[in-house]
Amino acid sequence: YRIQEELMAPIYAKMDNAVSKVGAEDEYDYIFNVSSGQIVYALPLYDVTQKVIDELNKMTESENE
Repeated sequence: YRIQEELMAPIYAKMDNAVSKVGAEDEYDYIFNVSSGQIVYALPLYDVTQKVIDELNKMTESENE
C-alpha cells in the first residue's frame, strides 16, 4: 500500500494542479469529484473553516463553564 501511495502521489498532485488551474481560469465556484461527491476546488470566499473553528471553540468554552 505504501508503494502505491508513493507512485500515485505525483499523479494526484498533477491532478490537483490541473483542477485548480481550470477552476481559477474558468471562474468556477466549485468543482466536485463525481465519484466521491467531494469538493475538489472552491473559491476561497466560500472557505468557512475559521468560522467553524471559532464556533467550535465557543461551544467548548460554554461546555467548560
